[in-house]
Amino acid sequence: MGLIVTMGPIAFRQVLPGLALKSAARELAAVFREARSTAIRDGTQAYVLIDVEARAYRLGDAGAQQELESGLGLELLTSSSEQLNDNEGRVRFYPDGTSTGGRLTLTKNDRKLHVVVDWLTGRVELRD
Repeated sequence: MGLIVTMGPIAFRQVLPGLALKSAARELAAVFREARSTAIRDGTQAYVLIDVEARAYRLGDAGAQQELESGLGLELLTSSSEQLNDNEGRVRFYPDGTSTGGRLTLTKNDRKLHVVVDWLTGRVELRD
């Protein structure tokens, strides 16, 4: 019993970074999917703005800025037309469901997860 009580917190700390990383990746994937749905539904363009230095994002101009947990690394790969400066870029979705495409890489310690947006279909998926 003492061994379980002693090892429990250690095991929990090993699992927790992975949970935070996965949770953040799922949250961002949901925002990308919402932007795509908005573009299709409203027949207009919609985008997600990513600020890698601030570890923050927002949906369009009117969306509230959301910050990711401290300790998460963030890297954005997007088309050059959507790269606003060294720290900010967008992934844009069009009314037909397509997008500019991109890949958002989240890191925590030695773990990585990618949120990938396909340019042709606008499909959003998580990859290791």
